[in-house]
Amino acid sequence: MIDDDAELPDSLVDMFWSEVRAAFPERRRIPSTDAVPVAARVIRETGRNDWTPRRFLACAAESLSRRGLTELPASRNLWDPSVHPPLPAFFRNTAAGPRLDRPAHRVEHPWHEALEFLAGEKALRNADDWLAIDRWLKRHGRGADMASMRERSYQIFGDDKRLEKVIARKAFTDGRFPIGLLRIEIVPEPLVARFRPDAPGRRALLVENKDTFRSACVVNADTRTFSCVIFGGGGAASARMRGVRDLLEQAPFDILFYFGDVDAEGLRIAARTEAALADAAPEVAFMLADPLYEALSGRRGIGSFGRTGGTVMEFLERHGMARLVDPERGRIPQEALTRADLERLFLQICERECPDGTCRSLARHD
Repeated sequence: MIDDDAELPDSLVDMFWSEVRAAFPERRRIPSTDAVPVAARVIRETGRNDWTPRRFLACAAESLSRRGLTELPASRNLWDPSVHPPLPAFFRNTAAGPRLDRPAHRVEHPWHEALEFLAGEKALRNADDWLAIDRWLKRHGRGADMASMRERSYQIFGDDKRLEKVIARKAFTDGRFPIGLLRIEIVPEPLVARFRPDAPGRRALLVENKDTFRSACVVNADTRTFSCVIFGGGGAASARMRGVRDLLEQAPFDILFYFGDVDAEGLRIAARTEAALADAAPEVAFMLADPLYEALSGRRGIGSFGRTGGTVMEFLERHGMARLVDPERGRIPQEALTRADLERLFLQICERECPDGTCRSLARHD
């Protein structure tokens, strides 16, 4: 055991304090509970195993305060007298930089013309981010090449994900700073698809779930019903519709057939996908794959169908498929259809869409 009056060498205290400040460079106030693991590590690395971390911390606090390297609590309520010398509740890191989450005091700065609205701010939040944008605008501005969100973020901040957080701030959302000034291309999530560009009809099929997507790809390789089969990814389908133009370049189609689960959520996804397609590629018609839905609606339901709202009902009525809503039947997953079912139904679509029998002829002679 160490003597109650033992002191730590200043060199050992300085080593400890250096590691604490390195671990918490921007924190003004460092709780003793956060500094204890650092003290334990210094004890272990220097072989001073006769010291407990709390005793080490208390003695280090006394040494640092005596030499003016830290500020300790003034209130007695913020000290633990069970340790000798008493242990403070926190250390004040007098060398810490300004806190990034607090507004910086406004100083005069020659902002780029697009950022002049910042000059009127009494206290500027996230000043470092705005200064980085200011530097980029002055260096590149409107003459910059287009770049993706994360590419531009790395160029401006040195952090590929920073810009995604920055553009959520009010100055972007209220229009004071149009994001277009950063010359950014919004990159959609890529759509996964399997192509059959030799299909005679200009139509595609979007499938909600991955298992049925795989089966549809296998079947379509033989039937050539669709120029491409697309994986929707459940509720992500509508967000991914922005990527549909990339598919149109590889396998043009005029009609997108949709097939998903028969339940409230599956039908909501279909309705959202139609709206997203209208924004992304208005020249492509959206249709529910009615032969597939008709076959699926005859299968046994499981669980709850869910509750449909007016938007979904209007969507189904417009497509003549309101009969799909039958809460008593329960939810029917699209996986209820087998590959044999899909082959038969794909050929039905061929016969309906290609009355001259082109699809069937191609499938037979492949």
